[in-house]
Amino acid sequence: MRYQAAPHSDRRAAHTFFNSPRQVEELTGADDMIEAVAMVRYALWILLPPEIEATFREAKQLADNALGGLDFVPHLTLAGAFDTDFDHVKSICETELLTGQSAGTLQGDAVSVIPQQYEIGTTAFTALYLRCKIGPALHAIRHSLHGVALLPVRGFVPHISLYYGTADESARQDVLSQLPLPIRPFKAERFAIAREGKEPLQWDVVAEI
Repeated sequence: MRYQAAPHSDRRAAHTFFNSPRQVEELTGADDMIEAVAMVRYALWILLPPEIEATFREAKQLADNALGGLDFVPHLTLAGAFDTDFDHVKSICETELLTGQSAGTLQGDAVSVIPQQYEIGTTAFTALYLRCKIGPALHAIRHSLHGVALLPVRGFVPHISLYYGTADESARQDVLSQLPLPIRPFKAERFAIAREGKEPLQWDVVAEI
């Protein structure tokens, strides 16, 4: 893996994570509040290796055909969502990956993603997903980035979603019973920054790192 760190943006908002409208007002002043609150959110994703993604998409297609799901890039959300400037998010994520690479921690089982079983969740983003276990180096990346961003670390359930939406639970259960065996384990070697879109449930990859 090769990573090249991006420079920090000179914009003031690029150096601050906004967690609430109140914090925005305290940190930026009332005149800047509207612009800051309108800032889009970003997340750090683990992308699947191409051959594994192709296999996973077969299961996703089955779910989409039955439930009318959205098209999105299969991924595991490792960190976020970050309410801040893109340049800052990209910089801190690249720096974290470069640090791990230099220390020799981003290799072997430390960056493993091990699929477990398909499950049904209670939110639109976890309506139907593949639960996974991830290696300690990946947990460390999340912990570090969330520490910088003042985001909670607890309550993390690593997973790869098959379907976003609000289909009836019985319909999702029916699809779950038809899904093939989960994809095989893989190493996290492809990372990307995703940005929240304008449409409901829309997230798009804006940069691979």
